[in-house]
Amino acid sequence: MKLLSACEYAMGVSMGDLVVFPDPEGRNFIPNPDLQAVLVALGVKVDITAFYEQFFKEPRLGLGDVHAFQSSTTELNVFVIDMYQDRVNQVDFVAIAFRCDGSIAPTVGKHLRAFFDAASVQAGYEEANCLPRFRELFDPTQYPRVILETGYMQQFHLRRCG
Repeated sequence: MKLLSACEYAMGVSMGDLVVFPDPEGRNFIPNPDLQAVLVALGVKVDITAFYEQFFKEPRLGLGDVHAFQSSTTELNVFVIDMYQDRVNQVDFVAIAFRCDGSIAPTVGKHLRAFFDAASVQAGYEEANCLPRFRELFDPTQYPRVILETGYMQQFHLRRCG
């Protein structure tokens, strides 16, 4: 049986789920280990703690861009995060999406499922070989796009790394 060449994933979680607080006082935080394992498998370098800090640094309701990280060695491997916060965002919701080469799909899928299942906010989990939500987020021709609710002009930022 031939393996398919790529697998795509999308989910909605709270920004707080992207990190864990290993010290009992809750002052220090690190990337969620399952999420970090996925990023390592994808071969992309993403500073999750910096995104977490940026998200909570200032009131951002009605603001937020899409950031994509693509592996420079395996272009199929991508991580995307939509940092837009709508006006009624009370759970610090973010949309995240991934695409990976089929050879690492079992590892990526296992860690993403564990990550999502442990999330405090679970707003949908999808995986498929061709996922419309991933394609929507990762299509640079769709940006800049106006968010109708606020008039915010959302930008797309692509970084090739790894």
